[in-house]
Amino acid sequence: AQTLNQVLLLSLPEFMSSEQQRASEAGLERYFKAVSAAVGKEDKLEGIAKCFAEGSELISPNGSVFKGPEGAKQFYSSPTSPVLGEGFAPQPDKGTMCWTPDGRTVAVEIALTLPAKVIPVGDWFTFDTEGRITRLRIYSGM
Repeated sequence: AQTLNQVLLLSLPEFMSSEQQRASEAGLERYFKAVSAAVGKEDKLEGIAKCFAEGSELISPNGSVFKGPEGAKQFYSSPTSPVLGEGFAPQPDKGTMCWTPDGRTVAVEIALTLPAKVIPVGDWFTFDTEGRITRLRIYSGM
């Protein structure tokens, strides 16, 4: 099985060589590590929050907007979010990742394996120059 690093690195198109693109790729890797971490709930939420820039926005599947790192914690700790469930480990599809030419934004198809089913999710991430998420739009079949 491939590690998350291998999945993310293998999905990068050859044109991705700028500092912005490298920062975005590192930010994407940090995000997937944070949401998959096998740690306590508060530590997990704190790790996720660190992935988001001040002033960022997270737009949930129902269109609700959450602002900044604290908003991300609010979203991921909600009863509708599976992130705090035991063994949560989203699987990004490296074959369908698509980056914008400037390397700031990536579309990622994700399989969320839950106890009773697998849910397809589509996330659009935009990153700042330090690899922090400035915008995350989540689309879900939940």
